[in-house]
Amino acid sequence: MSESNEKAVSKPLGHDDQSGFQFAQEMLCGDVTAAVNFDRLQKHPAMGYILFEYLLCDEKQTVTPHTSHPKWYWGRNKAKFLSLWRVARSLDATLYLVNYAKAGTLHEDKVRVIEVHDMDVDGIKEERTAEITRKEFSDWFRKLNRACMAGAHEIALDSKYDLFHMDRESIGEIRPDFGRYRGMPVREIAELPDNGDYSYILRSYKRR
Repeated sequence: MSESNEKAVSKPLGHDDQSGFQFAQEMLCGDVTAAVNFDRLQKHPAMGYILFEYLLCDEKQTVTPHTSHPKWYWGRNKAKFLSLWRVARSLDATLYLVNYAKAGTLHEDKVRVIEVHDMDVDGIKEERTAEITRKEFSDWFRKLNRACMAGAHEIALDSKYDLFHMDRESIGEIRPDFGRYRGMPVREIAELPDNGDYSYILRSYKRR
């Protein structure tokens, strides 16, 4: 690997990456922070900046990741959500709120992704959501992550299969011009026993 390539590859995400937040907290000595803390920011060569905020659903709660929504606790957390929305608008970024449960708990296999389209002081006004499984989210998340590490020309075709930016019917009519499913419509690919990367999109996509 060349020196330039070595510099371009990020380190794997560790479990102690909150240490920077803890250091800043210590340095502020109790002062109210002016910063907006968020979970993940990345830049997609076609979509631009993407901002993620992960919302943990505790197993002691009556709601699940599929049923929880910021509107149920807006009064307690609206300052954080409004700050995230301001950052997203400033960067012209896509904001995703992701409901999840800890691995090994009752609802670990439920993930809800909320793409925020509009928000004001009273709550989220427009959104798209998908209720999917942990594996389905991982597949999409890894695919998105790989695209963010690639050049625009490398994801020109792959970006057609984005979970949120095409409707179900349009996805179903796409005919990939590469790989073992070359020329087949996605709606037929999804019905195959080994239906590859596409079935979770067709099963889980919901327009709100």
